Amino acid sequence: MSASKGESQNTSTQNVWGTQQPYLQDLYSQGQGVLDQATQQNNAMMPQLDQAYGNALNPQGNPYLDQQVQGGLGQLQQNFGQTLSQIRGNAVNAGSLGGSRQGVAEGIAARDMGTQANNFVSGMYGQNYQADQNRSMQALQMAPQMAVQQFAPLSGYQQILGAPTVLGQSQGDSKSKSMSGAK
Repeated sequence: MSASKGESQNTSTQNVWGTQQPYLQDLYSQGQGVLDQATQQNNAMMPQLDQAYGNALNPQGNPYLDQQVQGGLGQLQQNFGQTLSQIRGNAVNAGSLGGSRQGVAEGIAARDMGTQANNFVSGMYGQNYQADQNRSMQALQMAPQMAVQQFAPLSGYQQILGAPTVLGQSQGDSKSKSMSGAK
C-alpha cells in the first residue's frame, strides 16, 4: 500500500527477540492452561449453581418447611377440636345439643380455623420464599468475588507479561512514527 501526502501508513508486526520467544511462549501457554482450567471449573459449577438456585425457589427445597407447616397446622387443628368441644359442652349445658345456635357457632369456629390456617401457611411459605430470595441475591453479589478468586492465578502471568499486545503496540508505534516521519 502506498501512502499519499498527508496520510500516514501504520504497519505493525510483532517481532519477539529470538532468545525471548521460547520463554514468552511458555509463559503464554501456562497462562492459557490456567485460564482453560479456571474455565472448566466455572463450567462445572454452573449446573450446581442452577440447581441450587432452582431449589431455593422450590418450597420443597427446604426439607424442614413442610415439617414446620404440618406442626403448626396440627396445633391449629388441636385448638379447633378444643373449641368444638367447648361449643358442644355449652350446647349440652343449655339443653340445645344439635340446635341451630350450635351449628352457627361451629360454622364460625370452622371459618376462623380456616382463616388462621390459611394465614399461617401463607406466612410460612412467604417467609421461606423471602429468605430464599435474600440468599439468592447474596449469592449473586458474591459471584464476582468468586470469579476473581477463580482467575487469580492469571494475574501473576499478566503482571509478568503485561497486556497481550504490549510488545506489538510498542513496536508498531515506533514503526508507525518512523513511517510517518519518512514521507
